[in-house]
Amino acid sequence: MITASANILQIGISEKLSTCLQFTSLLIAAYIVAFMYNWQLTLVASSIVLFIFVVFGVILPISIKFQKSVDHANEKASSIASEVIGSIRMVVACGAEKRVVNTYSKWIDEARRRGLKLSPVIGIQFAPVFFAIYADMALTFWFGVKLYNGYHLDSVSTVLM
Repeated sequence: MITASANILQIGISEKLSTCLQFTSLLIAAYIVAFMYNWQLTLVASSIVLFIFVVFGVILPISIKFQKSVDHANEKASSIASEVIGSIRMVVACGAEKRVVNTYSKWIDEARRRGLKLSPVIGIQFAPVFFAIYADMALTFWFGVKLYNGYHLDSVSTVLM
């Protein structure tokens, strides 16, 4: 049981690490290419980064607090289920099925209730980010057209990149 859990954790961590390395290398390569075409346009397009850090910096601790609460309720339900599965004969012999089901259901309902409280926090977290993405695209396109009209860019394709 412990070995299987450790293996699952190791696989999950290695998968997250490889994804993180892929995204980081993609971001670095994108900045290199963007700076080669036009540094001004790249800086305008990068204006979103600070906003996203501020939004996540403010809302992420709140989200983590709610998520820990949901995880706690799920852990309680899981521990009840694993206890019952481990000693199913004793539970049936004592006629405690109904009581165990009620306890398990109580924790599942509590996890659901806490999860519903988490939903608006996630919405508040992602709504400004998606707005900022579209606003940044509009700002970048506007600034690119301004650069092109001011003869600072040779081609419109630089704006579209």
